[in-house]
Amino acid sequence: GKIMDDSNMVDRYLSAIASSSCSLALRWQQGKFLGGGAFGSVWIAIELETGDVFAVKEIRYNNTLESVARAVRDEVTVLQQLQHPNIVVYHGVEVRRDRLCIFMEYCPHSMDKLLKIGRVTEEFIVRVFAKQMLAGLEYLHGKGIAHRDVKPGNILIDNEGFIKFVDFGVSKIYKPQARARAVVDAHPRTLVGTPQYIAPEIITGEEPGETGAQDMWSLGCVLVEMLTGSKPWGVVDNDWAVMYHIGTGGGHPALPAADLLSPAGCDFLMQCFTRRAPDRPTASQLLQHPWVCDV
Repeated sequence: GKIMDDSNMVDRYLSAIASSSCSLALRWQQGKFLGGGAFGSVWIAIELETGDVFAVKEIRYNNTLESVARAVRDEVTVLQQLQHPNIVVYHGVEVRRDRLCIFMEYCPHSMDKLLKIGRVTEEFIVRVFAKQMLAGLEYLHGKGIAHRDVKPGNILIDNEGFIKFVDFGVSKIYKPQARARAVVDAHPRTLVGTPQYIAPEIITGEEPGETGAQDMWSLGCVLVEMLTGSKPWGVVDNDWAVMYHIGTGGGHPALPAADLLSPAGCDFLMQCFTRRAPDRPTASQLLQHPWVCDV
């Protein structure tokens, strides 16, 4: 395996992942490339003895930025604590000489790819997905964890049609247990999230409200995109303009037209888009909303 240098912050973060996680010893073969970004590349992994299929995130040690290594460590720390039907399943890590492999549940679909085909035309389907997302967020927030980057690209769909939240690299634990305290201490007070889905208080620095209040605003943005097929704030032409509009405009993303969404659905979205975070309903409260409670 790789020899870690304790004086190197990247190596220290990667060592923490290796020592605190479920270590796997699999015979597996790399399959199709699924995607990549700052946190490494994601591939299909096939376990050779059983034929089981996983998603594996590979992080190469060479040229790994400290911020990326910290985010990966934080993501693994969060994933180890979670077990819910609407959260992607974490299986463990494998430490190799030149890379770290994180094994997770493989889901063949993502909301992002679904919406590139077109909007979700049936309101009932949107209601079902909304209820599943609320259930996942209620679970996270109940454990004191805010996702902080709810968007279509971080919402997967398994073969049975269940929503699965993924990518906890910028999540924050507000009620840390001893094993997770490093996640809280390591996060500076920086703006996190994706501009089109970010809540006003993240930009303005106003009172944040209950744990995960920002996730509820982001959920509303995702639902608008599902119903319309267009990005929230789609008329604004760049990320800086979007953030300026959210922070100073005092409004919310345009609601779907009346022929796309029922009055109950519009009311649900307006609850998500409550401007003051302390007044914004929680996931538990929105699960009681008529638009989702009876689906």
